[in-house]
Order: sequence, then structure tokens, then C-alpha cells
Amino acid sequence: MTIKAYKRFNSIFFTLVSFNLFAVGFFNILIDPYGVFNTYIMPGVNQKKPTRIDHTRLAKAVDVTRIKPKTILLGSSTTLRLSPNHPVLANTQPAYNLGLPGTGMQEELLYFQHALINQPNLKQLIIGLDFFSFGVGVKKAPDFIEDRLQKNRITTQDALNAIFSLSAFESSWNTLAANRASKLGVSGLTDLQNQSGITPGQDNNNSRVMNNFQVVISSYL
Repeated sequence: MTIKAYKRFNSIFFTLVSFNLFAVGFFNILIDPYGVFNTYIMPGVNQKKPTRIDHTRLAKAVDVTRIKPKTILLGSSTTLRLSPNHPVLANTQPAYNLGLPGTGMQEELLYFQHALINQPNLKQLIIGLDFFSFGVGVKKAPDFIEDRLQKNRITTQDALNAIFSLSAFESSWNTLAANRASKLGVSGLTDLQNQSGITPGQDNNNSRVMNNFQVVISSYL
């Protein structure tokens, strides 16, 4: 091949690679499967985020930087039953459920410090205590990365992974499929609100959630 042919081949190759990277990145930002880019919510497209639950620690770390809650509910999966929109918290909004499944006290401390850095005017902390959280053998979750904490925005590495990685693309595709199926009336899909406890800033009049809050909070107060 001549030099001219090589240059033409390289030009076409890099153009195709660049186009594919741009397409994947645009698609991942548009669908935003983990809810870290605050992309506009479109029913039937990206409203439900079933794969967010597998990236809870990333999603909640970013949520804190965006919401800057004045009340946080901290603890393990037990805490996820508590609603940050309960009337008892009306005077200390915005409130956010920072509960993390399978977490230990060390990890809870790091997330508390993360919340405090992003909201120095933190008014209220509600902690759900579980015996296993104090165990010396408690292992950090696979999706826990300390470097993403105590920052006021998503880290560069997390952003790149959420935009260009194949796993993010797969999550985006599954998210889109789940939303399309939901729009067609297929049940059994988990939405962002259920995965996060209760989505901050949204009203929730579900009496079952209210009752759960009253029952659980009575054991702590």
C-alpha cells in the first residue's frame, strides 16, 4: 500500500472509532442508567433505572453533591425503609436517604463525612444501627471506591466509566428496554424511587411507607 492509501485508511479508521465513541457516550448520557448526570427524565425512555441498584454507592455519592441535603438517613438496608419525605422531617429539608445495603460503620462514617463536606450546614442525622455493621469482618462492597467521596462533583474516572464503558452501555440498553416494557404495561420492574428508598424532592403519600417509617423510627428514638 502507498503512503496515501495508509493515510486514507487511518483517516477512515479513526473517524469510525470517534463516531462510535461519540454515539456510545451520547446514548449513555441520554439514558443515564445510574442517575449521575441529572439528565432530563423522559417517561418510557429513562424514567426507571433498574441497573442503578448495582451502582448504589456511586449514584448516592453523586446525589449528595447535587442535592446537598440538610437531613440524611444513614445506615444499612434497614434504613432504606425510612422515607426522607416524612412530615417529621418537614423543617429540615431537603432530606436524603443515604442508606447503603451491607454497609459497615467505617463506610457509613466516610459517607457521612462526604455529606458534611457538601453540606456544612447539615441539620439532622438519623442513623439506623444494625449489629452486623459493627463486625470486624465486615467487608466493603465491590462497588465501594473511597476516592469518589469528599468531592463536590462526580470524579473524572467515574464520569468516563459512566459515559464510555461497555458496562454502562449495557446498563443503558437494559434501562431503555425496561422503560419500553413498562410503557407497554409489563410489571415487575424496579424504578429509581424504590431503589433509593424515596427519591428526594418527590411527594409520597403511600400509607404503607408512612407506617413503616413510624414503626422503624420508634426503635431508634
